[in-house]
Amino acid sequence: MKTKSLLFLFVLLSFVSFAQTKTNPDDAAIKKSLTYFVNSIKTKQIDHAVSCIYPKFFTIVSKEQMTQILNMTIILS
Repeated sequence: MKTKSLLFLFVLLSFVSFAQTKTNPDDAAIKKSLTYFVNSIKTKQIDHAVSCIYPKFFTIVSKEQMTQILNMTIILS
């Protein structure tokens, strides 16, 4: 019984550890998009940065407001 319990525990831990090592195929696309967004802000191309933002976000804040917020952020930094 003890051997079966240890074997089950070992298999369970192995499964969990291998599940954690999988890479998400979207990681590269997310990194590329975020890099483009940050570089657009650094080069003060606010319109390009705003175009990177998820469209449904603009149901909460309008594009014009977001552009103003980013412009104020650049001025303060």
